[in-house]
Amino acid sequence: MTFLNNTFMKVNYYNLSILDFFKIFSKISRGKSLMRINHEMFLKKITLKGNIANIGAGTNYQDFCKLFKSFKGKIIHYDFFKLHEDIIKINLEKKFKLKDNKFDIIILFNVLEHIKNYKTLLTSLKVSTVKGKRLEIFVPFMFRYHKDPFDFFRPTHFYLNQILLDSGFKNRITLIGAGPAYVILEIIFRHLKFATIKFIFFIIFYFFDKILKFFLKDYFNYYCGFHISCKKI
Repeated sequence: MTFLNNTFMKVNYYNLSILDFFKIFSKISRGKSLMRINHEMFLKKITLKGNIANIGAGTNYQDFCKLFKSFKGKIIHYDFFKLHEDIIKINLEKKFKLKDNKFDIIILFNVLEHIKNYKTLLTSLKVSTVKGKRLEIFVPFMFRYHKDPFDFFRPTHFYLNQILLDSGFKNRITLIGAGPAYVILEIIFRHLKFATIKFIFFIIFYFFDKILKFFLKDYFNYYCGFHISCKKI
C-alpha cells in the first residue's frame, strides 16, 4: 500500500498481517524484536541474485541469506571487526572501494546509524555498485539507543532519500512497522519476559492499530524503521 506525503514523495509501508500470526509466534519465541520481525517478513519478498556484499555482517552472517525469498549467487561479508575468518575487516568510516570487483547488490542493514561519516560511506558504496544494480538499506528509526560500538544518528526516510538521490540512486522507500501502535509495542516488547505474553500483547495492539489507522491523520508519521531499495543510475 502507498501514500503521498506533503512533499509528494511516494512512500510504501509494510505491517504484519493476520495471516502471519503463526510465524510471528515462532519469531517471538526466539527473542526477536517487533521491528526485526516486521523487517524479516518484508525481506521474504526480496530476491538476491548475482555478486552480493553484506556490509556490517555481524555474528549471524551465516544465516543471512535465509531471510530472503531466494538467493542465487556469491556473497561476501564485511564488518568493522574480524568476527570470523569468512568476514573481511573494513573501516566504514573512511572512503573505500571494495576489492572484489563491483557488486550487483550491496546490503546495509542496521549499520548506517552507527557510522559517523555516513555520507562518505554511501559514496563508497556507490563506487562499488554496478550501474543499474541495487543497494538495499534498512535503518531503525523509533528505536532505543544501542551502541555497536557507537550509535550516532537516526535519519528520517525523507532525509536519507535526499542523500541517496544526491549520491546517484533512485529509491523505493518502505516504512517498516508503521503507526503509533507498532512503535509503542516495540518499546514494550523489550520489557516483557515470556513469548506467550508478548504474543497476547501483539494481538491486542494489532487490532488497536487498525482503529488508530482509521482515525489518525498523522498515522504514517510514526514508524519503527524503514527499508530503502536503491538503484544506481
